[in-house]
Amino acid sequence: MQEGKIPNYIAIEGPIGVGKTSLSRKIAMDFGHELCLEESDENPFLNSFYKDKQNYAFASQLYFVMQRSQQIDMYFSDDLIKRKIVADFMFQKKIFC
Repeated sequence: MQEGKIPNYIAIEGPIGVGKTSLSRKIAMDFGHELCLEESDENPFLNSFYKDKQNYAFASQLYFVMQRSQQIDMYFSDDLIKRKIVADFMFQKKIFC
């Protein structure tokens, strides 16, 4: 990164509970970027997945894929060069449970 130049797209990655969302919020606020958060709490299959991975892995994954698809439409449908986004996950990573 060139000194003084802030990237248009910043993705924060890491394990569950390390503060990705908090850091993403801080960076977005400080740099004036839009905030795009992974909304895992909204996944209706996640609690069932943690209790029975064998039977709920596919449904949980499918929900995340659909959620990502909606977020891509919302955040990346416009000209990405003009948008400034901070996310607490990478769109490009594989989704798995």
